[in-house]
Amino acid sequence: MRPRDAIQLCNLCTDLARRESLEVISEECVLKALDVYSSWKLNDLIGEYTINYPFLNDLLILFSNTSYVIPRKRIKLIYGRVEEILKDRYPDYIPSLYIDSILNILYGVGFLGIERNRSTFYYYENPGTVEVSDKFFVIHPAFRYALKSTSSVNIQPYHSDSDVRQQSRYLSEITRRRSPVRNTFERSRSGSKELTRWIRRFNQLLVSLKAVRELPSEVLSEIGQELSEIASEFEMLMDSKRIDRDQLQLNIVGANRYLLDLSTNLENNGYININSTVSYQIREIIEMSGDIRDVFYYDW
Repeated sequence: MRPRDAIQLCNLCTDLARRESLEVISEECVLKALDVYSSWKLNDLIGEYTINYPFLNDLLILFSNTSYVIPRKRIKLIYGRVEEILKDRYPDYIPSLYIDSILNILYGVGFLGIERNRSTFYYYENPGTVEVSDKFFVIHPAFRYALKSTSSVNIQPYHSDSDVRQQSRYLSEITRRRSPVRNTFERSRSGSKELTRWIRRFNQLLVSLKAVRELPSEVLSEIGQELSEIASEFEMLMDSKRIDRDQLQLNIVGANRYLLDLSTNLENNGYININSTVSYQIREIIEMSGDIRDVFYYDW
């Protein structure tokens, strides 16, 4: 973010706090400011280029409710669905409506940045054109909130209580086989050992992800935070004298859901393939969770 943009956003945060008669800028004020500021910037961008690129608004809609890190092949796929429509709508601009031209326009106006060697830069930092070798693009932070594109990977974050209905059904099937009286239990050596091994697998997965050269830095950072949160929650359970069996199972289901979504997303975006080390490790972690469940319900 350029200094003038940062100043504008800070001033907006201050104004919102004053309207609420707050002495300190709250998180709520910051979030509101981000939405307002982002909408301003998006409208300003469209207005600034309305003569040169009257189709710009139609293009930007394609980037709403998606991840802000976007592989070239996905942009090509999404744009391909409307390319002929836009050419019919703007016949005088057909030369500008081919995918290579579109990428250069979006980069040139500052909407998209380019990811190269795990560094992202924008046109104002590096004037030039999009190269054939550029595989990943990044929506500028100023426009993400207006477009509702605030995740680099566009998958639901890990939550131990996510998809409550599905997890409740899952837990119901398990608890039918045992007395519902025992909701907590003391740690056993075998259970602690299995959990420790499982937690280590998340750390090993993160190491493998860092070795994937195709993985953009912002994607790696977001995934790293999620994996660390998962490992941290299980470590907290490990530190407890007594473990809540149902909560542990909810954590496992939530972790597996995140891993499945992660694997699908990474493969679909071309970051990894199904035979990669990362894919194998994800499958291994999910399979190991079944062993942990067996220890909980048949050994503890």
